[in-house]
Amino acid sequence: MEASAVESVAENNGDASEVEEAAERSPAEARDSSRLFEFSSFVNVGPGADNCPDADTGECSNTLHFHAWIRLPNPFQRSSIAEKAAAARARRKRILRDEDSDSRTIIDEGIESALAANDRDAFIDEIVNKDFLQDHLKAMKEIAEEEEFAHIEEDQERFRALDAKPAEERDEEEYDHLQKHLADYTQKCNAKREEMQAPLRDSLSDKSIEELADIIREDRIERSCQAAFNDTYNVWEWYIGTLKPRPADKGLPNERVFGSVEHLKGCAPEVYEALDNAFTRLEAAQGGQLKNS
Repeated sequence: MEASAVESVAENNGDASEVEEAAERSPAEARDSSRLFEFSSFVNVGPGADNCPDADTGECSNTLHFHAWIRLPNPFQRSSIAEKAAAARARRKRILRDEDSDSRTIIDEGIESALAANDRDAFIDEIVNKDFLQDHLKAMKEIAEEEEFAHIEEDQERFRALDAKPAEERDEEEYDHLQKHLADYTQKCNAKREEMQAPLRDSLSDKSIEELADIIREDRIERSCQAAFNDTYNVWEWYIGTLKPRPADKGLPNERVFGSVEHLKGCAPEVYEALDNAFTRLEAAQGGQLKNS
């Protein structure tokens, strides 16, 4: 609103300070400016790249170095990326629903082999262990709450320190005790996980092998579709958020490192791994926000 317009409103409704007080506000106005770019980081790949004096300026001429400033997408970009990823998932699902497609044939071939061998246990194990990692982490958390294992992380760290020493330099009694203690912890975690999985395993025992095969097929299709979503989300997030560093007095980086998505897909495996790790860390720092799946 121009000053003249504000003055006109003030004449009819009170002074300008009252009009300004009624203006729309945003929480962003009060945000700590030191946190504005907390979801960004530098990525340096190559021999000596971390110590390169020009790593953060964009002026490095070493052809063996890869330098980038990365940031997470803003909400508008994230929405667009999620839409592309959802479309990729939908396309993948259409292909896998086509029983004549090559991808569906691959899934069915593995299932048919287990059916021919009448391997019910293999099917049940796959279904029960679909969420193995989540189940095991829950089991570990529960066991760690027991008094006996209240300091398990410190015990693990101490064991690693002792294990790294030559046998003649470490306290063998303490070492043996910790080894047994950690083995007990692992055994109890496994037992707790199996206890947590037991209801699902029991519910599957009455199903025919054909019913189990159908469950497996749907699980494999869903995993493949989710992988298509994640892969597409990642490539567009990295493409948009991987920028060329430049001197601080030139402002924030705004030029993309990769000229196209295909350019990104053709990057060296070391660069791919570094970007994967860096973006994963930033997403975790953002509060563990999951992709819009």
